[in-house]
Amino acid sequence: MKNIIIVLLILSPFLLHAQDKSKTLTLKVRKPIVEEDIIIEFDVQPSDDRPVFFVVEEMPKFPGGDEALRKYISDNITVPSDIPESESMGTVYVQFIISKSGKVERVRLGRGVNNILDKIAMDIVSNMPKWEPGRQRGKAVEVSYTVPVNFLGNQTKSTE
Repeated sequence: MKNIIIVLLILSPFLLHAQDKSKTLTLKVRKPIVEEDIIIEFDVQPSDDRPVFFVVEEMPKFPGGDEALRKYISDNITVPSDIPESESMGTVYVQFIISKSGKVERVRLGRGVNNILDKIAMDIVSNMPKWEPGRQRGKAVEVSYTVPVNFLGNQTKSTE
């Protein structure tokens, strides 16, 4: 913990400078399972004048609401039948951006289970219909969103 505080104190002038120059700062902190060291990665990228919000006055809405979103996901889950049940269970978290027009963009894996389920979950999200965009101060804005995709093993539809 002391190492993190020392690193942040040393880098704080750079972090403040990056914020002053309209740059985005991503801080990833991971604790490896085997080692006791904490890895901190800094990725400063220039802003493209398209701020992405995490919370807005009016959050994006899936057509039909949250219940329709859950139904869409469950209706579109198909798992190959040759996958063992133990490998066809778990929750995949998919992150994406709802654009100003309501389109699903920049889909990426938040937390996965295995390559097969991760790809299925990302395909489901990538093919979602347009959402009602989020609004901040009455204007449509881009909003980051995360959905869990639950795979229930043998309860999931399979493809032959």
